[in-house]
Amino acid sequence: MSAPSSGGASRDGYGEGLLRIAEDPRVVVLEADLGKSTKSCHFRDEYPDRTVSLGIAEQNMMLVAAGMASSGKIPFASTFAIFTERAFEQVRNGIARLVLVSPYISVVAMAESILVQMVAVLSQ
Repeated sequence: MSAPSSGGASRDGYGEGLLRIAEDPRVVVLEADLGKSTKSCHFRDEYPDRTVSLGIAEQNMMLVAAGMASSGKIPFASTFAIFTERAFEQVRNGIARLVLVSPYISVVAMAESILVQMVAVLSQ
């Protein structure tokens, strides 16, 4: 059995990672009322003009991220894994089949303090 990590929770790394890449003005963060849990709140505190809170609307958040990506932004949509399931239909039907986005869309989901990261490269 391996020892527990001493580097902190994966979600802390996600929050810190967002701050590291924040120098690129194209980076934007989308939240679904879970900024404290996903640690995207650190980005929001530093860059409120590049953070969008969409409330409890993960399905809509995926489409907003797609629109931002197709406009040259690099969106990071942050939510829990269980809520990503609801949003997958939008990714599958509204984004992937219509090829609306550039290859820069990331979905980051949290599950019991384990970071599940899915990078969907949506191209023709």
